Amino acid sequence: MKRFKPHKFVIEHGTLTIGTIGVMGLAGRMPSSPTGNHIVGGMDTMKVLPTVHAVGGTFGALGNLERIVKKKKR
Repeated sequence: MKRFKPHKFVIEHGTLTIGTIGVMGLAGRMPSSPTGNHIVGGMDTMKVLPTVHAVGGTFGALGNLERIVKKKKR
């Protein structure tokens, strides 16, 4: 089982969030055209990525807590 590393997760999550914001900002600066509007519309789904990543981190942290509780009970 892979161990959850909180510091590594925070760095990855920050990188993902900043990258998503940057890409969305660049896409929003594209000149208006039918193709550009479709690209920007399709990129709206990228906003979900940081949320999904954060949920994974939450479950990883809960798994760490579960291991700690089991160790203390022994």
